Amino acid sequence: SITHGECQFQLVISPNSTKYWIPIVKEDIKPKVGLIFETLETGLQYYRNYGANGGFDVRISSNKRFRSGMVRKQLIVCSREGFKPQSRTNNPQGGGVQREHVSKRVGCMARAVFEYDDGKRYKITCFEEKHCHSLTLEAHYLNANRQLNYGHQKFVLNCVKANIGTAKTHRLFKEMVGGYENVGALAADFKNFKRDLMAYMSGADAQLIVQKFLSKQEVYPDITFEYAVDEEKKLSRIFWADQISKRNYLMFGDVVSFDATYNTN
Repeated sequence: SITHGECQFQLVISPNSTKYWIPIVKEDIKPKVGLIFETLETGLQYYRNYGANGGFDVRISSNKRFRSGMVRKQLIVCSREGFKPQSRTNNPQGGGVQREHVSKRVGCMARAVFEYDDGKRYKITCFEEKHCHSLTLEAHYLNANRQLNYGHQKFVLNCVKANIGTAKTHRLFKEMVGGYENVGALAADFKNFKRDLMAYMSGADAQLIVQKFLSKQEVYPDITFEYAVDEEKKLSRIFWADQISKRNYLMFGDVVSFDATYNTN
Protein backbone atom coordinates (compact mmCIF):
# COMPACT_ATOMS: atom_id res chain seq x y z
CA SER A 1 0.00 0.00 0.00
CA ILE A 2 1.05 3.61 -0.61
CA THR A 3 0.08 6.69 1.37
CA HIS A 4 -0.23 10.04 -0.42
CA GLY A 5 -1.29 12.91 1.80
CA GLU A 6 -4.60 11.90 3.37
CA CYS A 7 -5.36 8.99 1.03
CA GLN A 8 -4.07 5.46 0.92
CA PHE A 9 -4.20 3.11 -2.01
CA GLN A 10 -2.87 -0.22 -3.17
CA LEU A 11 -1.08 -0.34 -6.52
CA VAL A 12 -1.71 -3.58 -8.40
CA ILE A 13 0.04 -4.59 -11.62
CA SER A 14 -1.71 -7.20 -13.76
CA PRO A 15 0.11 -9.96 -15.71
CA ASN A 16 -0.06 -7.79 -18.85
CA SER A 17 1.62 -4.89 -16.95
CA THR A 18 -1.58 -2.85 -16.55
CA LYS A 19 -1.59 -0.72 -13.40
CA TYR A 20 -4.64 -0.47 -11.15
CA TRP A 21 -5.16 1.71 -8.08
CA ILE A 22 -7.38 0.38 -5.26
CA PRO A 23 -8.44 2.78 -2.48
CA ILE A 24 -7.71 1.66 1.06
CA VAL A 25 -10.46 2.86 3.41
CA LYS A 26 -12.07 1.74 6.64
CA GLU A 27 -14.20 -1.38 6.27
CA ASP A 28 -17.33 0.34 7.52
CA ILE A 29 -17.33 2.81 4.59
CA LYS A 30 -16.27 0.38 1.85
CA PRO A 31 -19.09 -0.84 -0.44
CA LYS A 32 -19.70 -4.59 -0.66
CA VAL A 33 -21.91 -6.73 -2.86
CA GLY A 34 -25.05 -7.57 -0.89
CA LEU A 35 -25.04 -4.41 1.23
CA ILE A 36 -28.63 -3.17 1.65
CA PHE A 37 -29.94 0.40 2.02
CA GLU A 38 -33.41 1.61 2.94
CA THR A 39 -33.43 4.18 0.12
CA LEU A 40 -31.52 4.69 -3.11
CA GLU A 41 -30.27 8.12 -2.02
CA THR A 42 -28.82 6.60 1.16
CA GLY A 43 -26.90 4.09 -0.94
CA LEU A 44 -25.65 6.72 -3.38
CA GLN A 45 -24.50 8.93 -0.51
CA TYR A 46 -22.66 5.94 0.96
CA TYR A 47 -20.73 5.55 -2.30
CA ARG A 48 -20.03 9.29 -2.48
CA ASN A 49 -18.54 9.13 1.01
CA TYR A 50 -16.43 6.15 -0.07
CA GLY A 51 -15.11 8.16 -3.01
CA ALA A 52 -14.42 11.23 -0.86
CA ASN A 53 -12.31 9.10 1.49
CA GLY A 54 -10.77 7.02 -1.28
CA GLY A 55 -9.37 9.83 -3.40
CA PHE A 56 -11.80 10.05 -6.33
CA ASP A 57 -14.94 11.91 -7.35
CA VAL A 58 -18.08 10.07 -8.44
CA ARG A 59 -20.81 10.62 -11.01
CA ILE A 60 -24.38 9.35 -11.21
CA SER A 61 -24.68 7.38 -14.44
CA SER A 62 -27.48 5.56 -16.24
CA ASN A 63 -30.48 3.84 -14.66
CA LYS A 64 -33.45 1.65 -15.47
CA ARG A 65 -36.94 2.32 -14.17
CA PHE A 66 -40.21 0.55 -13.55
CA ARG A 67 -43.26 1.70 -15.50
CA SER A 68 -44.27 3.66 -12.43
CA GLY A 69 -41.11 5.72 -12.79
CA MET A 70 -39.36 4.29 -9.73
CA VAL A 71 -35.68 3.49 -10.26
CA ARG A 72 -35.12 -0.26 -10.58
CA LYS A 73 -31.38 -0.22 -11.25
CA GLN A 74 -28.91 2.64 -10.75
CA LEU A 75 -25.27 2.86 -11.80
CA ILE A 76 -22.82 5.18 -10.02
CA VAL A 77 -19.30 5.47 -11.40
CA CYS A 78 -15.93 7.13 -10.95
CA SER A 79 -15.97 10.62 -12.47
CA ARG A 80 -13.25 9.48 -14.91
CA GLU A 81 -15.42 6.71 -16.35
CA GLY A 82 -15.94 6.62 -20.11
CA PHE A 83 -14.36 8.84 -22.72
CA LYS A 84 -15.04 12.32 -24.05
CA PRO A 85 -17.32 12.21 -27.12
CA GLN A 86 -15.64 13.15 -30.38
CA SER A 87 -16.44 16.74 -31.37
CA ARG A 88 -16.17 18.47 -34.69
CA THR A 89 -13.23 20.80 -35.24
CA ASN A 90 -15.32 23.41 -37.03
CA ASN A 91 -18.10 25.27 -35.32
CA PRO A 92 -21.45 24.19 -36.86
CA GLN A 93 -22.75 27.73 -36.29
CA GLY A 94 -20.11 29.07 -38.65
CA GLY A 95 -18.15 30.83 -35.94
CA GLY A 96 -14.80 29.23 -36.74
CA VAL A 97 -12.96 26.69 -34.64
CA GLN A 98 -14.54 25.55 -31.39
CA ARG A 99 -12.58 25.77 -28.17
CA GLU A 100 -11.29 22.38 -27.07
CA HIS A 101 -11.77 21.39 -23.44
CA VAL A 102 -9.40 18.94 -21.80
CA SER A 103 -11.23 15.81 -20.65
CA LYS A 104 -10.31 13.92 -17.49
CA ARG A 105 -12.14 10.79 -18.59
CA VAL A 106 -9.89 7.80 -19.15
CA GLY A 107 -12.32 4.89 -19.30
CA CYS A 108 -12.15 4.00 -15.60
CA MET A 109 -14.36 1.01 -14.75
CA ALA A 110 -14.69 1.61 -10.98
CA ARG A 111 -18.40 1.52 -10.17
CA ALA A 112 -21.26 0.23 -8.08
CA VAL A 113 -24.72 -0.95 -9.11
CA PHE A 114 -27.77 -0.56 -6.85
CA GLU A 115 -30.86 -2.67 -7.57
CA TYR A 116 -34.34 -2.60 -6.07
CA ASP A 117 -35.14 -5.84 -4.26
CA ASP A 118 -38.33 -7.54 -3.08
CA GLY A 119 -37.95 -6.05 0.36
CA LYS A 120 -38.52 -2.59 -1.12
CA ARG A 121 -34.91 -1.65 -0.47
CA TYR A 122 -31.82 -1.16 -2.61
CA LYS A 123 -28.95 -3.61 -2.68
CA ILE A 124 -25.44 -3.41 -4.15
CA THR A 125 -25.31 -6.11 -6.83
CA CYS A 126 -22.02 -5.12 -8.46
CA PHE A 127 -18.93 -3.39 -7.10
CA GLU A 128 -15.65 -2.73 -8.94
CA GLU A 129 -12.96 -1.08 -6.82
CA LYS A 130 -10.03 -0.97 -9.27
CA HIS A 131 -9.21 2.35 -10.97
CA CYS A 132 -7.07 2.62 -14.11
CA HIS A 133 -5.68 6.02 -13.04
CA SER A 134 -3.86 7.43 -10.03
CA LEU A 135 -6.04 8.71 -7.23
CA THR A 136 -6.12 12.25 -5.85
CA LEU A 137 -3.19 12.87 -3.52
CA GLU A 138 -5.07 15.10 -1.09
CA ALA A 139 -8.70 14.35 -0.27
CA HIS A 140 -9.54 18.03 0.32
CA TYR A 141 -8.95 18.73 -3.40
CA LEU A 142 -11.86 16.49 -4.42
CA ASN A 143 -15.07 18.15 -5.59
CA ALA A 144 -16.99 16.12 -3.01
CA ASN A 145 -14.99 17.77 -0.22
CA ARG A 146 -15.18 21.30 -1.63
CA GLN A 147 -18.40 23.01 -0.67
CA LEU A 148 -18.86 26.66 0.21
CA ASN A 149 -21.12 26.71 3.25
CA TYR A 150 -22.66 29.79 4.86
CA GLY A 151 -19.52 30.39 6.93
CA HIS A 152 -17.35 30.50 3.80
CA GLN A 153 -19.78 32.79 1.99
CA LYS A 154 -20.11 35.19 4.92
CA PHE A 155 -16.33 35.40 5.29
CA VAL A 156 -15.82 36.11 1.58
CA LEU A 157 -18.56 38.75 1.68
CA ASN A 158 -16.95 40.49 4.66
CA CYS A 159 -13.57 40.47 2.91
CA VAL A 160 -15.16 41.92 -0.24
CA LYS A 161 -16.50 44.79 1.89
CA ALA A 162 -12.97 45.34 3.21
CA ASN A 163 -11.48 45.34 -0.31
CA ILE A 164 -9.51 42.14 0.36
CA GLY A 165 -8.78 39.99 -2.70
CA THR A 166 -9.87 36.35 -2.89
CA ALA A 167 -6.34 34.91 -2.76
CA LYS A 168 -5.63 36.74 0.50
CA THR A 169 -9.12 35.86 1.75
CA HIS A 170 -8.35 32.18 1.22
CA ARG A 171 -5.04 32.49 3.09
CA LEU A 172 -6.74 34.28 5.99
CA PHE A 173 -9.37 31.54 6.21
CA LYS A 174 -6.60 28.93 6.18
CA GLU A 175 -4.96 30.59 9.17
CA MET A 176 -8.28 30.63 11.02
CA VAL A 177 -8.94 26.90 10.59
CA GLY A 178 -5.38 25.67 10.96
CA GLY A 179 -4.42 24.56 7.45
CA TYR A 180 -5.51 24.26 3.82
CA GLU A 181 -6.80 20.74 4.46
CA ASN A 182 -9.39 22.22 6.85
CA VAL A 183 -10.62 25.03 4.60
CA GLY A 184 -13.05 22.88 2.61
CA ALA A 185 -12.59 24.91 -0.58
CA LEU A 186 -9.90 26.14 -2.94
CA ALA A 187 -8.91 29.74 -3.68
CA ALA A 188 -10.63 29.24 -7.06
CA ASP A 189 -13.90 28.44 -5.25
CA PHE A 190 -13.60 31.70 -3.30
CA LYS A 191 -12.90 33.57 -6.53
CA ASN A 192 -15.89 32.02 -8.31
CA PHE A 193 -18.20 32.85 -5.41
CA LYS A 194 -17.03 36.48 -5.40
CA ARG A 195 -17.58 36.64 -9.17
CA ASP A 196 -21.14 35.33 -8.81
CA LEU A 197 -21.76 37.62 -5.85
CA MET A 198 -20.62 40.71 -7.73
CA ALA A 199 -22.68 39.70 -10.77
CA TYR A 200 -25.75 39.36 -8.55
CA MET A 201 -25.14 42.71 -6.87
CA SER A 202 -24.28 44.64 -10.03
CA GLY A 203 -27.91 45.19 -10.95
CA ALA A 204 -28.92 46.13 -7.41
CA ASP A 205 -26.10 48.41 -6.26
CA ALA A 206 -28.18 51.59 -6.39
CA GLN A 207 -31.09 50.05 -4.51
CA LEU A 208 -28.73 48.69 -1.85
CA ILE A 209 -27.19 52.13 -1.31
CA VAL A 210 -30.55 53.88 -1.04
CA GLN A 211 -31.91 51.22 1.31
CA LYS A 212 -28.81 51.43 3.50
CA PHE A 213 -29.11 55.19 3.99
CA LEU A 214 -32.88 55.02 4.54
CA SER A 215 -32.28 52.42 7.24
CA LYS A 216 -29.71 54.68 8.90
CA GLN A 217 -32.16 57.56 8.74
CA GLU A 218 -34.73 55.52 10.67
CA VAL A 219 -32.22 54.89 13.46
CA TYR A 220 -30.63 58.37 13.42
CA PRO A 221 -33.34 60.96 12.54
CA ASP A 222 -30.75 63.80 12.50
CA ILE A 223 -29.19 62.37 9.34
CA THR A 224 -30.16 64.17 6.14
CA PHE A 225 -30.46 61.98 3.07
CA GLU A 226 -31.77 62.88 -0.37
CA TYR A 227 -31.43 61.20 -3.75
CA ALA A 228 -32.58 61.74 -7.34
CA VAL A 229 -33.13 59.53 -10.37
CA ASP A 230 -32.95 60.38 -14.06
CA GLU A 231 -35.45 59.80 -16.89
CA GLU A 232 -34.52 56.11 -17.04
CA LYS A 233 -35.18 55.71 -13.31
CA LYS A 234 -31.45 55.30 -12.64
CA LEU A 235 -29.81 56.77 -9.57
CA SER A 236 -28.11 60.02 -10.57
CA ARG A 237 -27.38 61.99 -7.35
CA ILE A 238 -27.08 61.37 -3.62
CA PHE A 239 -26.79 63.83 -0.75
CA TRP A 240 -25.98 62.63 2.75
CA ALA A 241 -24.95 64.51 5.90
CA ASP A 242 -24.76 63.43 9.52
CA GLN A 243 -24.65 65.66 12.61
CA ILE A 244 -20.84 65.96 12.57
CA SER A 245 -20.90 67.07 8.92
CA LYS A 246 -23.54 69.66 9.69
CA ARG A 247 -21.57 71.11 12.63
CA ASN A 248 -18.41 71.22 10.52
CA TYR A 249 -20.28 73.11 7.82
CA LEU A 250 -21.52 75.70 10.32
CA MET A 251 -17.96 76.27 11.53
CA PHE A 252 -15.89 75.95 8.34
CA GLY A 253 -18.28 76.28 5.41
CA ASP A 254 -17.84 74.12 2.31
CA VAL A 255 -15.31 71.30 2.63
CA VAL A 256 -14.10 68.96 -0.12
CA SER A 257 -12.88 65.52 0.96
CA PHE A 258 -11.34 62.75 -1.11
CA ASP A 259 -11.80 59.02 -0.51
CA ALA A 260 -8.31 57.54 -1.02
CA THR A 261 -9.66 53.98 -0.79
CA TYR A 262 -12.21 54.31 -3.61
CA ASN A 263 -11.90 51.65 -6.30
CA THR A 264 -8.63 50.30 -4.86
CA ASN A 265 -9.50 46.67 -5.57
